[in-house]
Amino acid sequence: MENLIKNNKTLIISSLDKENNAKISYSPFVYMNNKLYIYISKVAEHYNNILNNGNISVMIIEDEKDAKVTFARNRVSFTGKATRIEDDEEIFSEFSKKQGENIMNMLRKMDFNIFEIVIEKGRYVEGFGKAFDIRNENNELILEHVKLDKNHSN
Repeated sequence: MENLIKNNKTLIISSLDKENNAKISYSPFVYMNNKLYIYISKVAEHYNNILNNGNISVMIIEDEKDAKVTFARNRVSFTGKATRIEDDEEIFSEFSKKQGENIMNMLRKMDFNIFEIVIEKGRYVEGFGKAFDIRNENNELILEHVKLDKNHSN
């Protein structure tokens, strides 16, 4: 899971608009201290969605070209609470390392803000039969192997 997060620069975001319609988008991200941070523009649709309702889901997924089997791409998804935070030099520095200093310096002069996503729970999938539920206990992510319930299989 750590490699998947470290090796990807963007994540997929699911947010809700004012009418509670699900909207999908993406954003560059950084991961620090078991939290995710996204840097998004005020004109992006998901910006106001997240401001109005911080309950979001995100997914980081292995590129199709790198997957052995597209049905079992490595991926991690999280649900959590997103809130806009003040610019933070440490977070901005991580964005610069991961996304590039030139682009981040340009974006900093524009209408972008940092949102912090506190992870509540999630699921990590690493191929067939290798799924792990994730829970956050005191800001520590705990993974637990998912077992098939034979009473509920078809």
